[in-house]
Amino acid sequence: MMQKRCAAGWLVTIAISALALTIVAPGAIAQSYPSKPVRIVVPTTPAGLTDTIGRMVAQGLSDQLGQSFVVENRPGANGNIAAEAVAKAAPDGYTLMIGTIGVMSINPYVYKQVSYDPLKDFVPVAQLVTFSNVLAVHPSVPVKSVAELIAYAKAHPGKLSYSSSGSGGSPHMSMALFANMAGIEMLHVPYKGSAPALTDAVGGQVQLTFGDPIATLPHVRDGRLRALGVSGARRLASAPDIPTIAEAGVPGYVVNGWVSLVAPVGTPPEVVARLNAAVQKVLADPAVVAKFRELAADPAPMSAADFARFVADENRKWSRLVRDAKITAD
Repeated sequence: MMQKRCAAGWLVTIAISALALTIVAPGAIAQSYPSKPVRIVVPTTPAGLTDTIGRMVAQGLSDQLGQSFVVENRPGANGNIAAEAVAKAAPDGYTLMIGTIGVMSINPYVYKQVSYDPLKDFVPVAQLVTFSNVLAVHPSVPVKSVAELIAYAKAHPGKLSYSSSGSGGSPHMSMALFANMAGIEMLHVPYKGSAPALTDAVGGQVQLTFGDPIATLPHVRDGRLRALGVSGARRLASAPDIPTIAEAGVPGYVVNGWVSLVAPVGTPPEVVARLNAAVQKVLADPAVVAKFRELAADPAPMSAADFARFVADENRKWSRLVRDAKITAD
């Protein structure tokens, strides 16, 4: 049912917020914002990709708007703890959240009890980056391509296990969609974070994983893992020899993780517009773009309205997979 509330719900939310501002002089809020430090809640532990992107954007916003944007890490339950807290925060533009694919379009369908609705409790501010995950296997698995992996999994149903950073995250859902489209069965082993998930894949405690390129490719280059494909629509500039999963044997397969900026519902649209404009300048900064490229992440500038439609589409896509594949949080 939630997916039926999609983009229209977000756009109605924006319209209601605009109506509430009719008693305020046009532009007054935007001109005075921000007048004090702004808190950006990151739903992950420090030092990971999401945290790194969040801190880079926070610094960029501080530079653009002349006020401190302070990052606060609130990990737990694949981002649900942070999302539930921010959804209840005052909608004044001084509490924002780094939204991930899991928090904003997967968790409400995977977890049985989630006390926030990404399409009703948040307003879109800006998309930040998209990124691919790398499908990698331990060298003990006798396969060297996606096609060979599928054949091996079909010959040994349920014998392969894969790690993820947690139920509902992009690595988990990337593998779930891969297994669903390839018609294979594998055991999911969720971890509390991407680092232990990758460590056990390198150690052979699990046979395969989806990992972000920055953390995974060094192990591939050292021979501790074997890369079979990338989840996105195109190959990585940093590893052009690794095919996309779509071209390697699963036509139509595309999964991009993404990181965004959102605010509690009711945040004044003039504030949202000011933040969106500032984010666009940050994403266009050549120095920031270069750092994103080092992280194998692509800047994804778009308007708040386009971002709302994007998230609604993502909710439809992942809710359908969760339902069809009967995925639940472990």
